[in-house]
Amino acid sequence: PIPVRVVGWHKNRVKHQKWLRVKIDRHAAMWLTPEHKVWTTRGWVRADQLVVGDFTPHPKFGTDDLIHGTILGDANVQPRGTMQVLHSKKQSAWCLAKSYHLGATGRETKPSKLGGPGIQFNISVGKRWRSKFYPHGKKIFVAPPSPRAVAVWYCDDGSWNQWPPLKQRPDKAWATRSWKYGHGRATFSVQGFSESDQLKILSWASATYGPSVSLYRNKKHACYTQLVLKREARDSFFKAIAPYVHPSMQYKLPAIYRGQYDGWLERRRYQWTKIEKVEWSKNNEGWGAHRYCVTVDHPTRRFFTTTGLVSNCWHWLQSDLPKALGFVAPFYYVGPAWKHMASAEPAEYNALDNAITMTLY
Repeated sequence: PIPVRVVGWHKNRVKHQKWLRVKIDRHAAMWLTPEHKVWTTRGWVRADQLVVGDFTPHPKFGTDDLIHGTILGDANVQPRGTMQVLHSKKQSAWCLAKSYHLGATGRETKPSKLGGPGIQFNISVGKRWRSKFYPHGKKIFVAPPSPRAVAVWYCDDGSWNQWPPLKQRPDKAWATRSWKYGHGRATFSVQGFSESDQLKILSWASATYGPSVSLYRNKKHACYTQLVLKREARDSFFKAIAPYVHPSMQYKLPAIYRGQYDGWLERRRYQWTKIEKVEWSKNNEGWGAHRYCVTVDHPTRRFFTTTGLVSNCWHWLQSDLPKALGFVAPFYYVGPAWKHMASAEPAEYNALDNAITMTLY
């Protein structure tokens, strides 16, 4: 994403102008003319061809992989779609890596009855995540969609246990030999899930990494439950997640899998948000009686609104705009000439030109 200048703002009165209100999963909406195009997972789609369930980029950072893995791990999602993340101060580098990827600001928390000082941040991720993970109020297991999501979950709730412990090993070469002969295991703390979900987790792990998986329940503390991956399942697991484990958490990897991180958390991506409603608006008076368009200083002509990624409408509705803007379809639009603010209202145009930028994806 880069900032681009707004170099033109255009307005034209159109009799009986029709508008569509496109509501997204964040209590916000786009108001669009029917032919205006929106970027979705299906590509560029006219507003009047959008359907409930389409996804469009939202001008907030964060990949689904990170959000999904974090919710499985050390986060919760509030009813209005805010994800709350809290880590111990020992894991502050890990928490700050997440917050950077999501465009959030981490802050320190004071010690409390629940634990020592920590690092916390909140970020809006949309109500669809609340609906997905909390359909009945309690968090459920939703299988991770990718090794990246698994890596995030493991960094939150996983651990690498070698056997015997380091202090009992006879020499430094033990780690290599113990790995070779099948010692050691990867574990996930899963006691936060119901027993039925724990069985789903076991089934998912077996299908994904191999049959050498089990659930361990502590006899003295029945509520403490771990998913355990051994032998071939453990090997397959670490091979899959090693490129996505942040350097601050690589102590949770066997030595032979460290140093493979590909830097994905430092590459910001926009969140995708779900379209919840597409409806015709009756507003064709006042501002609703006009078409509006902005022109940005970039050949792609696309930019973010507060609710989604759109493209300059001049690409489909041509008029008497300056030739520098191009004439892609000069006969497509029949009606009054567009008012180009550069010539009609130069003071306002210059203010826009100097003061406003928009985000280009």
